[in-house]
Amino acid sequence: MKKILCPIDFSECSENAVAYAYELASSAGADIVLCFAYPLPYTETESEKKAWASNHEEGILNVRNELELASRRLSRLNPERNIKVDYIIREGLAADIIPNVAISESADIIVMGTKGAEGFRETLGTVSAAVINKVKVPVLVIPENSVYKPVKEIVYATDLEGVENQAVEFTIKLAELFNAHISFLSIQKESDNVKDIGQVVEYAMDNLLNRSSYDNISFHLNEGKEVSEGISIFAERKRADLVVMASYEKSAFDRLFGRSHTREMVYHASIPVLALHKTKEQVGA
Repeated sequence: MKKILCPIDFSECSENAVAYAYELASSAGADIVLCFAYPLPYTETESEKKAWASNHEEGILNVRNELELASRRLSRLNPERNIKVDYIIREGLAADIIPNVAISESADIIVMGTKGAEGFRETLGTVSAAVINKVKVPVLVIPENSVYKPVKEIVYATDLEGVENQAVEFTIKLAELFNAHISFLSIQKESDNVKDIGQVVEYAMDNLLNRSSYDNISFHLNEGKEVSEGISIFAERKRADLVVMASYEKSAFDRLFGRSHTREMVYHASIPVLALHKTKEQVGA
């Protein structure tokens, strides 16, 4: 992990995500790029256009000054860590700007904040979810009241389908930074036909447990009425510091947080969520 992209709008929520990104950068020896999406207002009349144009230059200057201060403040927190902090300003919608900047900057991960409770669901349905759907870059979503602490327990939720080699490898590299334990978890819905146990074990061994020499891992197969609720309960019981979701479906991340139980668990327990991507191609196909 060499570069972390962190969207910022100077709200408490985004400032909290920046603080988390800084600690992650310190552990990984990565640089940080702050990204501010400057909104372009909808204007109809000539007077509105002139009013916006007259304030635009001043607005950009103010944002630049704030980003300069934020960059210096982060760089000086622990000078011995020698973390490079840059910033970028782009005009447009955050949901479009963030993916574009992630690509142009070759970011290894995006760390962005989101509000808790009802705001958490709403944000995931807009900016965060849009970013996750548009990029292949890992996206780490930080709840508003989450306080950074070294990651010691990671819950990686899997549906035991598709190819998630890169997602697993990224998670293992992240775990290695903190010597964290990874609990690979699959929830089998009670209403579905449970997969053949032999196939489950084979998949777990080939695609999860034997992906590297890292051995601080375990595999758990649980049964429940709802997948999202099962993940929530398990993560809470394990006192997880991070929940990882790997999906090839655009709606999967939304479905996970569409359930009130999961939303409330993530909000109140302050658990960051890492969204990763996988492909539908089957192993050995």
